[in-house]
Amino acid sequence: MFDKKLQVEKVEMVKKIIRQNSYLNFDKSHKQCIELGIRVNRPALDNFGKKLKQLDLAKKPPNAKEQNSNRIHSGGEILEFKKPGSNGKSNVAIDIVSMTLEEAKQRETEITYELGELKIKENALLNELAVINKKFGL
Repeated sequence: MFDKKLQVEKVEMVKKIIRQNSYLNFDKSHKQCIELGIRVNRPALDNFGKKLKQLDLAKKPPNAKEQNSNRIHSGGEILEFKKPGSNGKSNVAIDIVSMTLEEAKQRETEITYELGELKIKENALLNELAVINKKFGL
């Protein structure tokens, strides 16, 4: 249990360092991590930094001024999907034709963030399953 808390604290520290360097200077971030005693694989740090930037951008509300620029006119489709956490009760329709470029970018970021959340949840469930299998020999 203590190891997991320590690991989470290290990840949070790496996130803080990447954010301090504006998601750009991964070499400097890598050096700072090493100075703090956190061993990090450099290519993995680069990938983590890029994904962290996408996740952080997904959390920001869209800028109203950017919403009205560059309409997308391809496909002419309306997509329906189930909103996460709605237990299948409500569907959300997305009109691709009237979507602006900024809305499309925002939606792409939201989807990336939701997929990341799903991966995290999947990993937690797989770990729990492994512990159950190990404990009960299933």
